[in-house]
Amino acid sequence: MLIQVSAISYPCLVIDVGTSRIPKSFDKDGCIDGIEILECVISYIESNDSEPCESNISYFGIQNSPERMRDFVITISEYFKSCIIVAHNAETDIKLILGMAKLLGVNISSDIKAYCTMKNGTPYSKTHVYRGGKKVKKYPHLQELYKNLTGVEVGKGNIYDDLKQCYICFKYLEEMTC
Repeated sequence: MLIQVSAISYPCLVIDVGTSRIPKSFDKDGCIDGIEILECVISYIESNDSEPCESNISYFGIQNSPERMRDFVITISEYFKSCIIVAHNAETDIKLILGMAKLLGVNISSDIKAYCTMKNGTPYSKTHVYRGGKKVKKYPHLQELYKNLTGVEVGKGNIYDDLKQCYICFKYLEEMTC
């Protein structure tokens, strides 16, 4: 079961999942037809003083490789037991991982605690949409949230850039809620 949290305790695991296209919906088993997980990157953050760097970032290039996908799923399932997962659009990334685990026959039974920079960053979005006839703030894209929090505009980067931007957004959001 996925438990969304609005505050963090350490250690945490910052993740980013790269896919062949943006998922729109999931079937009842959490799988998406036609979506391929291409790569994943994770960074174990031990304390408030840590940050993603070469020594604590692990990259999994898993396109067309069930063996590497299995290695990734088994690795991250161990972190699910002891860490809060930090991601931009955490629910989708975790559903993709759980769907892949199910396809590979890997059982992940632990509750998963997640901090979503997309959902927690919504108050800092400058874009609005209408939901149920009400004008509400839209979930921000990672680069939009990063710009709104830091004042620095960035283009679409690679998976490492996204991981670091997610972490910086998380740190800004953490400071703003203290």
